[in-house]
Amino acid sequence: MIVDRTTLFRVVVLGIITSVLIGCGLFTGQHYNDFKVDTPLPPGHVLVLGIVGGIESWDDDSRGVPKLAARLRARRLPNVHVETVENHRLKLAVTMIRRAFDRDGDGQIDAHEGESARLVLFGHSMGGAAVVALAESLEQMGIQVLMTVQVDSFGRNARWIPANVSTAANFYQSDG
Repeated sequence: MIVDRTTLFRVVVLGIITSVLIGCGLFTGQHYNDFKVDTPLPPGHVLVLGIVGGIESWDDDSRGVPKLAARLRARRLPNVHVETVENHRLKLAVTMIRRAFDRDGDGQIDAHEGESARLVLFGHSMGGAAVVALAESLEQMGIQVLMTVQVDSFGRNARWIPANVSTAANFYQSDG
């Protein structure tokens, strides 16, 4: 079989693009069963959820958010559970949070469960913007957030913190 240069070029480019997308996790991606935290969490336990930026993978421990999450896990802090999620998977994050704090198992967060939630959200770049968007979604569900931390947050609305967040920190590099 003879293949012309144009067809060969297209096949090579398609192969490179596919490899990059698979490497970035865009085809495989994160799934709920990738979380290790047992849910629901007992009362008083804290869920710390890091949201990665850009097209970073939730489990790439060489990157900022997963690296910090790994350090927090290594400290084995009592009653603290740490997970990471990709910034384009906020529905997955909401599912994790709902299951973590739905202590009566009815699939809903009632007022007591929402008020007693102990949740910390942090993110970098697009993950920082996703932290704010997630906090807004949680506000509509009646879930309180102890703290949000955004580092080099990307996006116009990342500076407006919803009322359900008790404490917020927003860090930017001053020298790029």
